[in-house]
Amino acid sequence: GSVSEPAAHPIDPNDTLLDALTKVTAMFPWPMPRERDEAVCTDMARALDAVLHPLARGRGGVDVAIGDGLDALSKANRVLRLGYSGIADYAREELGLNASTAEKMARFARKLRERPHLRAAVLAGEVCVRRAEAVMHVAIGDAEQYWVARARVDTVRELKAKAKNPTDPNPEQDEQWGRFVIDLSRDEQAALDRATGVAAKIIGANAPRQHRMRCRKTRRPPAWCHPRLSRTVWSRRRKSWRSRTGSGPRSTS
Repeated sequence: GSVSEPAAHPIDPNDTLLDALTKVTAMFPWPMPRERDEAVCTDMARALDAVLHPLARGRGGVDVAIGDGLDALSKANRVLRLGYSGIADYAREELGLNASTAEKMARFARKLRERPHLRAAVLAGEVCVRRAEAVMHVAIGDAEQYWVARARVDTVRELKAKAKNPTDPNPEQDEQWGRFVIDLSRDEQAALDRATGVAAKIIGANAPRQHRMRCRKTRRPPAWCHPRLSRTVWSRRRKSWRSRTGSGPRSTS
């Protein structure tokens, strides 16, 4: 193509929103005046949060915009006209990005143009870049909207596992969890507290509560107990056994 050919940039659906936010932010005084009225401070904080919230979620849109620009510069010899050998050189000198990151951003933006629903979700801040990358190879054709819906709510790890084997059932959907409450008397609660206290001494006071409950239900210290404490408990058991039977297993050490 001609070197004078203008670069084609995809239309950003958030341009109107950004223009509106620019006008709103211009209404805030800068620097911010000191205000002692708590009600005024609260209203100001809420207004600032309402403005900054959509901007904070727009990092993915910024990455896509940079990728679009880099991809456009890679066509023909546009980047050569700017005095650079390639987009990697341009990104390093002008944007502070290394070569691999620049190429990755350009490739990501190029793939998103073939997936309009996923692209719109990234630009709107509904799906972050890492989630979009996780479902990129399966969000194709009629399946795109399904994967975009999953990317809005699932974690990156869940998306990678599901996208690796799309036909496998999700075990978390089959397993139902619930919560139940047991009423304990004062004596029962005191006994439970003593038991968990003993477990805390065995595995450590900072251990998660579920680990302390597991240790409480076992007759011998579990494998993840501290070895010195485990030897102490076994030594006490051996002494108690000898006092009752007059004999018992002897240490080989």
